[in-house]
Amino acid sequence: MIPLPRWRQWLPPLALILYGLILILGNIRGMGEQLLPDASDKHLHALAYGGLSALLFVGLRAPVVYRTLGIIALIAALGAVDECIQTLMPHRQADPMDWAADVLGSTAVCAVLATLRVCMPGRLRRWWRGHGHGHRQHQKRTGPRTRTGTGTGTGTGTAAHR
Repeated sequence: MIPLPRWRQWLPPLALILYGLILILGNIRGMGEQLLPDASDKHLHALAYGGLSALLFVGLRAPVVYRTLGIIALIAALGAVDECIQTLMPHRQADPMDWAADVLGSTAVCAVLATLRVCMPGRLRRWWRGHGHGHRQHQKRTGPRTRTGTGTGTGTGTAAHR
């Protein structure tokens, strides 16, 4: 398996750090209203957990379907933990609709990124993985060109068979 480019390897740990910040800042009274005064609570939940999903989607390596389903399941669990923590705060209340907004934000972001990933042309895919600009490196050949591993092993095939 080809390793991820170095910058993508840091995205999942960054997502976990941001999740910790979401838990801390989200439980401070009035913090959401100060960050985005015109946004509803549900929009903030979808935005925060959608952002976490984007970091995880780009930073993890797995087939698109498994990656998408795994991230949505993880975000559902993290959102449930967030709502359970809110029950411990005197000024907060757990709301199943907040959890639904978390999962909806994650699902929307993963759907867009999965669609882009599947529709991405091969050259752009190679660039995204960090394999240069889509150009193959050719090795310099020395000596006569012969086929190995096929036929009788004598290497005396015609030019049409090479």
